[in-house]
This record gives sequence, structure tokens and C-alpha cells, in this order.
Amino acid sequence: GYFRKHSILMHFRIVEMGKFHGIVLPAWFNVQPAKSKTTIKAGWKSDFLRMYQDCFNIKLERRDRISMSPFDHVLLKVEVITIQKDTKGQPLGKINQYSRVKRCLNVIE
Repeated sequence: GYFRKHSILMHFRIVEMGKFHGIVLPAWFNVQPAKSKTTIKAGWKSDFLRMYQDCFNIKLERRDRISMSPFDHVLLKVEVITIQKDTKGQPLGKINQYSRVKRCLNVIE
């Protein structure tokens, strides 16, 4: 349909010891329709493509064949945000607030 949005959902498990160890956080990224099941297509100025290049320190030649395999079996430093307002900008009650991964910062060597 006209308002159809394509996005990918990624899950990140916190491995740092502490209060949040083991918690799985989601991350959603807007992408474009792709023909392949193993690659992603994203705009040059998209959050996903820019994050990918920054995180893996790689300059992509194409934006329509972005492999997801670099995310396999690596530890990533990520930026986590807490969602405190709804889509209309109204404050969420404490019980309805949630955290998600905003972006991947880099691979932890």
C-alpha cells in the first residue's frame, strides 16, 4: 500500500555483567525493498547505511547489496535510548517506557 514502510528488526543481547546482563533489546531501521533474502538495501543517507559503514569501518560501493553477515558472531558497542514519549510527543508513564538500541557504534575487538 501507499503507507507501507519497510524496516528490519534486529535484536541485541546485553553481555556486560551487571543489572541488565542478558536482556535483549530491539533496534528498528528503515530500509528499502530488496530482492535478496540475505542482503539489505538502504539509502545512502539512511541511518542504517551510515551506521553500518561507521560500525564496520567500511565504505560500501553499492547500497543495494548490504550483507548482514558482519553482524554475526561479533560483540558490538551500541547506543541505547529510553523511549519516554509516544509518537504524538506525549509523555509515557514509567510503566510504558522502554529501551531500544539506537545504533551500533563499533565492533569490540
